[in-house]
Amino acid sequence: MAYREKLNAGALWLIGTSTIILTVVTIVGLQAYFWYVEKAEWNEKVVTVDYTEISTIRANDVFKVNNYGIASVEAGTYSLPVRNAMAEIAEKY
Repeated sequence: MAYREKLNAGALWLIGTSTIILTVVTIVGLQAYFWYVEKAEWNEKVVTVDYTEISTIRANDVFKVNNYGIASVEAGTYSLPVRNAMAEIAEKY
């Protein structure tokens, strides 16, 4: 086995610098890819979601809050608009 006493500083510097540059380029590339995939997933899950079901639920809730109705036939309870309920409570106290 051959033994060298003198190191080739130029080759060592070139390999070290190349390794550092390659590592930085790899990290930047992976980060850019991550941001691209993250944005695509966000667009798929948030932007393109069909909100008809949520809109229907909200419309039903708004209707219940603003109109008279029967809450439970068995219990004999009724619902009334929130504004009217607040006015009645304010009159009592």
